[in-house]
Parts: sequence; C-alpha cells; structure tokens
Amino acid sequence: MSIRVEDLEFDDANVEHLWNHGISDADVIALLDGKFVVLRNKRGHSGAYKIIGRDKNRHLITVVIVESDVKGRWRPVTGWLSTRGEETLWRRYQG
Repeated sequence: MSIRVEDLEFDDANVEHLWNHGISDADVIALLDGKFVVLRNKRGHSGAYKIIGRDKNRHLITVVIVESDVKGRWRPVTGWLSTRGEETLWRRYQG
C-alpha cells in the first residue's frame, strides 16, 4: 500500500478515544518513527486505512487513520494492541 503518512493530526477528541483503548498520542507518533505497514481497513469501518507498527514501548499496535485536508497528514481515529493476525501481516511486510 503506498500512501504518504508524514504527519498526524490530534485534538482532544481523538486523544481521549485512543486513550480509552490504552493507546496514547505518543504511542502513535512513535509508530511512525519505526517500520510500519499501511493496509486498507475493512469496508464500512471508521477509516479507509490502518497502520501497524511498534509504539514507544515496542508493543505492536494498530491505528485506524483518515486523511485530513492537508496532503500527507492523517488523523488517528482509533487504535488497539494488534491482534495475532495483524502481527502476522506486519511481519510479512517487514521483508
């Protein structure tokens, strides 16, 4: 999947939502600093794409994102600790 994720957009609402799922904005930012994969999200879910990578504590997390009005900037919608299936996908794309 080839999309540019150069920046993230946070506000009180998405930071709180992520926090309710045990994910901080710092975790999501750290994900972009390492190797991550971008996959299409399931149809009908909250965002078109999800990114999978390691957070600041090296946990593998999955974050659903939607594109903002600025090209390359994405808004995290929700996130969670990655499932086994998501971990398998992440490993497959790490080459």
